[in-house]
Amino acid sequence: MGRDMQFKWRYTNHVEGSIVAPEVGKWNNHGAGKWLSFERIDGLVFTGSGSMDGSGSGWWVRTCKFSHTQGCASSSPTEIHFSRCNDLTVSNLSIMNSPQMSLVVLRCENVYINQLKITSPEYSPNTDGIHLSESQNVRIQNSIIGTGDDCISISDGTSNVVIDGITCGPGHGISIGSLGEDQSTATVEKISVSNSYFFNTTNGARIKTWQGGKGYVRSISYENIALSNVTNPIIIDQYYCLKESGCPAQVRTHYHFVFRKQICCRNTIFIFFLKIK
Repeated sequence: MGRDMQFKWRYTNHVEGSIVAPEVGKWNNHGAGKWLSFERIDGLVFTGSGSMDGSGSGWWVRTCKFSHTQGCASSSPTEIHFSRCNDLTVSNLSIMNSPQMSLVVLRCENVYINQLKITSPEYSPNTDGIHLSESQNVRIQNSIIGTGDDCISISDGTSNVVIDGITCGPGHGISIGSLGEDQSTATVEKISVSNSYFFNTTNGARIKTWQGGKGYVRSISYENIALSNVTNPIIIDQYYCLKESGCPAQVRTHYHFVFRKQICCRNTIFIFFLKIK
């Protein structure tokens, strides 16, 4: 969208049939950030029985994660991006083959996401299904997500999120983070995940923070979670690092965990508090 839009009533955008993104060679440059972008549209309803194909295969082989040649793509486009869209509804759509993240929700309040099918191959890099950042009052439910990265990722400044009835796999699970890169301060709180199924994933519930980061992750619950062929059902990584050469050692900071319920792999409640000082 080229400028701010305001609507007196809720605005509905129906997607019928198939929408296919241009192949990588038809983009102006490899640094393009978004394919479909919606900004500052309150009351937006994005729905329909159609599908959106991000034509990601051309981007995946060019990514610097796989190709270390000069001119590799250090950044690929997000398929669908919502920024500062309050009272947002996204439902009943199929989203596939994203070049990078499939659906990003940034700085939005009162968001309802329902009955989505999000798919990218297991080998596709950085193809998070749904990514939340600096957003509040979000509900995600009744959706099927299988990608090459996190099914759902939750980053700094996000709170009051309900995730219910998700089928996740393949992928990296439902992740909080990464948080605290470059010794920054980050906060995430009031996240509920329930009635969800993880299969053929590297992780189930995951928290990842960089060493030296500050802030907190608190009031997080996992209830009635089933896992099948999951490498790490629960993983908390406080020395997260993406660099192949490793990250420089830093002075070990103090972390405080309080586990209020024991966790196992099926039909469980997991409530924990994590504080980063």
